[in-house]
Amino acid sequence: MGPVLALGITLGFWASDRGMRWVPDVGQYLLGVWAVTVLFAYGSLRIARKHMTETPTGLRLRRSMLVLLVLSLAGLAGWVAMGHLEEPTPLTVMPPAEFDRAFELDSATFRELDQGMASLVSQLETADLVQTDRALTADEEKVLLEGWVAVLDYSRGLEQLRIFYEDWYRFDASRAERASLLRSFLLTYAAELALFDHGGRLCKLARQNPNVKKFLDVPHPELGIAANSFSYFSQDFEGTRDQARAIGGAQYMRAIRTVLGWEREANRLGLGWLWTDIEDRLDRLASRGLLDRAAMTIAGDGQLLRRAVRRQWLPTQRRVAEFFGDTKFRRVGWYLIDEQLQEDLDPKLEPGDILLTRKNWYLSNVGLPGFWPHAILYVGSPEKLLAWADDEEVRTALARLEGLPEGEQVTLHEVMQKRYPDFWLRYQLGKDGQPLRLVEAHKPGVTLSTLSESAGDALVAFRPLPAHVSKGDKALAIVEAFRHLGKPYDFDFDFATDHALVCTEVVWRAYRPAEGKGGLDLPVVDVAGRKAIPANILAQHYVDHRGTDDALFELVAFIDVNEEERQAAFSTEEVFLTTPQRAKWSPLKGE
Repeated sequence: MGPVLALGITLGFWASDRGMRWVPDVGQYLLGVWAVTVLFAYGSLRIARKHMTETPTGLRLRRSMLVLLVLSLAGLAGWVAMGHLEEPTPLTVMPPAEFDRAFELDSATFRELDQGMASLVSQLETADLVQTDRALTADEEKVLLEGWVAVLDYSRGLEQLRIFYEDWYRFDASRAERASLLRSFLLTYAAELALFDHGGRLCKLARQNPNVKKFLDVPHPELGIAANSFSYFSQDFEGTRDQARAIGGAQYMRAIRTVLGWEREANRLGLGWLWTDIEDRLDRLASRGLLDRAAMTIAGDGQLLRRAVRRQWLPTQRRVAEFFGDTKFRRVGWYLIDEQLQEDLDPKLEPGDILLTRKNWYLSNVGLPGFWPHAILYVGSPEKLLAWADDEEVRTALARLEGLPEGEQVTLHEVMQKRYPDFWLRYQLGKDGQPLRLVEAHKPGVTLSTLSESAGDALVAFRPLPAHVSKGDKALAIVEAFRHLGKPYDFDFDFATDHALVCTEVVWRAYRPAEGKGGLDLPVVDVAGRKAIPANILAQHYVDHRGTDDALFELVAFIDVNEEERQAAFSTEEVFLTTPQRAKWSPLKGE
């Protein structure tokens, strides 16, 4: 028996190294051998006339024939099961290169969502409003509601990640697809635990003050929040059902570590941080009493596989959640503002313009209020920028910046070459044959970008009005924006410091008024207790103040998205005026 087993293992690894999958390739082969064996046994019994036995009441099948019948049914069930696992899903049919790109983006997004939700929970844990049973003030209600909206958004993002990768078990465990299986399982399980962890802490906090729970359960239709949102939230992320899922995953991890040694495989694939994150979180959950391992061991068996039948998101916007969850639609690396639209857009733009963009189905939208999640400073190609800056007003403003004597002038090229030689050279070289036209903050930090990288699916371009900003002021704003290149992304969204920045902070700091420099008083608001400028606020400011003395911008161009037809096109100001109020989690035009 030993030599046969060793030979089978050797043949299995030999087959998997050549792309043969255990399911269904090897499995179907074994089932074929199984079927031949059963048929051979059945034929032998028929030939020997031993398939029936005579009883006082007549002939009946022998026990050996009943055993063969059971074995036949078992083989048929195995064949059906393998057929089910072989059914394609959006995850399993992704080309390897697209899967690698999607996983890289989504694993980074998981960290962002996890850190963002953890930060919100920590802020609420230290807030006075959840410590005692008392009525909330108007300011506390405002802060709490803003925090709750962000919590729901982060939860949606984590849930979408979990749902997209929950078909991990459809990948084959052989060497042919083991890397995809392991990456998918670790990411979906990490998202599951993050939801259970943060959700449990939030629910425990809210119950300390019954007035908080009551307030959160009140509907807020203007924000897309239905009644009883907190009650539904607690049902989704608390209770023995979620404990069972968490422990089911822990059991699976223990099995693949001790039996298959896949922890080494995870480290080899660069997934050690994800494996460690999961184990650390399991320990924290157990220490807080959220996981009763002894009581839940049996209940946890197989829960991750059964999780596939649960297709509900958070209670709010369930129809949209179902669209996301059931179809699992993705457009990794493909945006609707194509090259032709970019070529038509660029001549309309001038250095110093402010762009708001949106990429549908992109998880970085989560946690940011409104339809427009991202702001960018447009500087144009090097040729366009230097031609635009070949202006006496610009040269005079730059001379003041450099502290030169009155009457002297200096060019933008000379200033940039002196202050930021590395970034200025990189800007002039371009990227992948395309000119770098944008300064923006996104993960991993403040960078120069091409228009094709950042245009996305919808875009609006604003131009600061001359009443507030001169051409020289715009040049100074561009110089200031270059000063922040290379800084990391600010996951705390803290405008108080500039060691790390978010997208709107780049625009805000570039255009802040200063001595000798005109600027824009952009609307800084309180978001979850912190000063910030959501990009959607800039769009709303235009809507509210256009045509008045308080207006800051003029609209230069607007490209709208139609997800149903999978296209983008230039649209009108009238249509743009409706966009700040669009539901951000529904990219379908008009919804």
